Formats: sequence, C-alpha cells, structure tokens
Amino acid sequence: MKLFTVLMALFILTQADAKQKYYKWVDVDGNITYSEKKPPNKQVEELHIVTHDPEPSIEDKKTDNSTEENQEKTPEQIAADEYNEAERLKVQKVEDGLNCKIAKENRKTLEQTMNIKIKDPLSGEIIYMDNTAKKEKLTEQIKIIKRLCK
Repeated sequence: MKLFTVLMALFILTQADAKQKYYKWVDVDGNITYSEKKPPNKQVEELHIVTHDPEPSIEDKKTDNSTEENQEKTPEQIAADEYNEAERLKVQKVEDGLNCKIAKENRKTLEQTMNIKIKDPLSGEIIYMDNTAKKEKLTEQIKIIKRLCK
C-alpha cells in the first residue's frame, strides 16, 4: 500500500500541467490521501507542485514533426524515470519471488497427489484432473519455475 501511495504521488507530480496546489492528509483509517481539493475539517499538508506539460495525444504525435528522440528531458525527468524504473524492478522482483513460491508448491502438489480436484470451467462442477491434464500443468509449472526462480 505504501509503494502504491508513493507511485501515485509520483504520478501526480509528473502529470500536472502547471503550478497547482495539492493536499495531503491521513484519514481515520491511517491511509494517506492526496487531492486537488482541500477536505473540510482535516489537518492537511499543502503541496506546491510545478511540473512539465503532459504527454501529447496520439493525434498530436501524428501531426507533430518532432520525434521523442529530439525532445530532451530535464535532469529531474531523467531522475524520476530512473527512480520509477528502479521501483518497478523491485516490485517485479517481489512478485516473481511470490509466483516462484506458488509454482513450486503447485509442482509439489502435482507430483505428490494422486487425484486432483478441479472446477470444470464449462459446467462449474468439481471433477478429477486426468493424467494428461496433470502432466500439462506440471510442465507449465516447471517452465514458470525456470523463468521466475533465479
């Protein structure tokens, strides 16, 4: 949740069109909230943000003769891009680790359990997985483990 809040704040910082006021406060559940509108009866932190113009639309890009390569980024934009990429990689690493663990558990279940019950996607009733389907799932889990478990 904290990472989402940080990324959302960063998104707000990079998407504003001009100098705008934003407000930050903590709600009764302890969640941090950001908004352009000041909430009544709340103690808020006022944020003053100056940012670049938003990305042009697809139509603007079609009519615009300049390319992205010709548009220079400011050091702040480069730093923000690098930070965002680093955070994305951290999140991806955590997700890969969790998915690796799940794939290993699935593999163990497929290898050690004789009869595996599954829900039939068409009828919704519980059926037993046949050996062919079991082998396909096992092969799938092994591929996932090789890709994610480094």
